[in-house]
Amino acid sequence: PPPAGGGGGRALRIDEATYTGFIAAACSLKKVEKALELLEAMRRENLSPSRVVYTSLISVCGRTNHMDLAVRVFREMVSRNVSIDAVACNSLLGACARRGWGKLSTRI
Repeated sequence: PPPAGGGGGRALRIDEATYTGFIAAACSLKKVEKALELLEAMRRENLSPSRVVYTSLISVCGRTNHMDLAVRVFREMVSRNVSIDAVACNSLLGACARRGWGKLSTRI
């Protein structure tokens, strides 16, 4: 995350909405590593990634040919009981189809 500034030495706590915005921005720029760094920072702050965070990550992984990572993120989403909607499913299935992973898309 960006450095916290000002405040006479007090640290600025970044909330879930701010992390979500940072991660979405990194994903829109196809900065997969940065998005994953932000996800880890979010976890270190004991914040729970939202469906939007996971869907953004799945989508950018698919667009940048990181299919194993897209599947791993989807599985994490499921294991953390984050509600899965049509957007999340379509992000993964679309990425599978674009990459010729038809067999995987039928198992998901």
